[in-house]
Amino acid sequence: CAVASLALGAVGSQAYEPEAGRVLDILRRQYGSEAAAALAPVLGGAS
Repeated sequence: CAVASLALGAVGSQAYEPEAGRVLDILRRQYGSEAAAALAPVLGGAS
């Protein structure tokens, strides 16, 4: 998924909780809640 690749590239593999929350907020605004919800487990589990 291009959105996932973009998000993971922006966050990197070392996402911390505050950073992940900020990225999810950006994703929610730019791509909608579905994209943010799909990426939440990935971003949350990266720390």
